[in-house]
Order: sequence, then C-alpha cells, then structure tokens
Amino acid sequence: MKFGYMLLEKPNIARLKPAATDLLLDLVFHQDNAKGIVDGVHYRDVVQSTGRVKQSFYNALQELQEAGVIECEYHADGSYFTVQILDNSFPAAADLKRGYINLQKEVFHSTDFKTLKAPEKYLVLYLYKRTHEKQQKQSFEIHRETLITNLTELFSVSERTVQSYLHSMRKFFSIGIKNGKYFITYKASRFKKKIEKPERLVRDEQYIRLVVHRLKIRAATSTEISHTAELLQQYKQMAKDKKKDLKKVIFELISDIVMDKLQKNRNLPFKLLNHLLGARLAREEDSADSLEKKLLESQHRKWRHQKDSANPAFA
Repeated sequence: MKFGYMLLEKPNIARLKPAATDLLLDLVFHQDNAKGIVDGVHYRDVVQSTGRVKQSFYNALQELQEAGVIECEYHADGSYFTVQILDNSFPAAADLKRGYINLQKEVFHSTDFKTLKAPEKYLVLYLYKRTHEKQQKQSFEIHRETLITNLTELFSVSERTVQSYLHSMRKFFSIGIKNGKYFITYKASRFKKKIEKPERLVRDEQYIRLVVHRLKIRAATSTEISHTAELLQQYKQMAKDKKKDLKKVIFELISDIVMDKLQKNRNLPFKLLNHLLGARLAREEDSADSLEKKLLESQHRKWRHQKDSANPAFA
C-alpha cells in the first residue's frame, strides 16, 4: 500500500497510459511492502478491481516492464505472474524515511480519483507528496510560471491542458494564487485514512489469491478469499507456538480439499478449512490426521452425491 517517493520520481511514470497507471496503483496496493513483491497477479483479479479488459492488462504489464518500473515472472501452472515493483520495498523502519504515500487513504478509492485522466492521477500523487515534504509550512508554495513550465514539460502537453489538470485538482486541494505564486494545501477531509481492511488482511488475501491460481480454483469468490485470509491471522499465534509454517499448512489443506473436484467447480470451503486447520494445529499428529481424513472423506462423499444427483444416468 506504500507508493514510495522513489517510485513516483522514476522517469516515464508521469507519462504512463491510463491502463498502466491503474495497474501500477493496483499492484502497489496489493504488494508486500517489505519486499515490493506482488505474488499471484492474475488478469481476472486486475480486471475486476480496475474495470479494464483482459488485453489492457497484458498491454499495461508490458508497458510497465519497458518503462523499468517492474520485473515479472510468469507461472504457467496457474497462469499468474509474480511482480517485483522496482525501488518500492520497505524492509526496515529506516527505509520508511525515504517517504511514501499510503494508498489506503479514502481519496484513492473514490470515484472522483478513479475517473481522472492518467496525468491527473499522477498529479494528485505529486501534489500530495509536495504538500507533505515541508510540514512546518501550511502550503506548498511555487511560482506560477515555474509550476506551469514544469508540468508542460513533464506531461508533454500544452499550457492550456496543464491548466485543465490543475482545475481538476481543486477537488482534492485548496489552490490559491497570490503575488504570482500558487499556494496549494491538501484537503484533509479527502485524504482521510480508509480503514475498511487492515493492511495485513490485504496482504493475506493476496496470498490466498496465489493459492487459488496455483490450484486452479475457478469458482472461488471474493468473500471466500477474504474469509480464508482471516484464518491466517486467527491461527498465527497457534502456528508459531507449534513451529508450523502456517501458509504451507493452509496450502496443503486446500489442495487436499479441492483435489477431487473439476477446476470449474472448485471453491474455498473456509468453514471446512477452519475445522481442518484447528485440528492440524491443536491436536497431536495422529489424532489430527484421523480427524482430517474423516472430514475430507465426508466432504468428498457429499460432492460425489451432488454430482450423481445432478447426473442420474451415472448414479
């Protein structure tokens, strides 16, 4: 969720096409901040979150690579990508001092922001950075001609176009002119922190999406992904006490659950997973294995019964 100042200042970021701008924002929102990596990137997820089409995803991915913003690796087994956002990792507290913009703020999820042109989205990020660099001042001050010249060169557009961009910024910033200077202040009401989802839940959901794509779970819903991701937090301490790799355990259990189902019918039965996970972590190995086997056998019998009922000719 951290859009670093170093990333914002990269060459060509300001001139990205609309689909590439939206993809970059989506990647940063879902990245592991410590590593700058987004695993399990699939076109379906991006299409759903950005509203763009499948081909736009692939074009945008290529544009970001050619611009030197990301590196990515394709995984044919699940048709997904692992993406490294270059110069946007924060492995230690000291790295945060380089500066960043928190994309969890309300403004970046608003219709007003999402409907902006690509240069205008960049300008919101740029002005937010500038209005926070010198906190002892109430406004970002700059000579009018300097700002206009800088922006016309940055975006390779006319002065008239830059003026239209600045007009759009009035939804997010208070912009005044005095003695040939712009005085720009961000509107605190527009940049409130959006706390619907904790940062760790966004990160855990991205891991579950990775599992979904690796195991080709085609029928998984966003609700199932979210509920399954919550199990990572619920069992975090228990797994630590048992010296278990919780992500590995969850992957193994989900694999066992869906292995006998057709890809198009695979979903995430998080209630069953909750029972199995509790058994695996809370009981002795033999007891847990026995319970897991019974629960899985019961679930597989249920699925076979549903399949036979749907196809009476094979009953």
